Amino acid sequence: MAHASWWYYFSKFTEFLDTIFFVLHKKNEHISMLHVIHHGCMPMSVWFGVKFTAGTVHHLEHCNNLN
Repeated sequence: MAHASWWYYFSKFTEFLDTIFFVLHKKNEHISMLHVIHHGCMPMSVWFGVKFTAGTVHHLEHCNNLN
């Protein structure tokens, strides 16, 4: 699980390249403030999740307690 989480983390950087390519090709109609904020913040927030919860079942325990 932890190995897959790290791959997910690195995929967030490839998604951020999408924004960079939009800027380089001057396709500003495809870029919104939400798009930039989302792709800019996701690597940091996913890093936090991968660093502190990857390979654990704490998130599953929380979901189980919701019932």
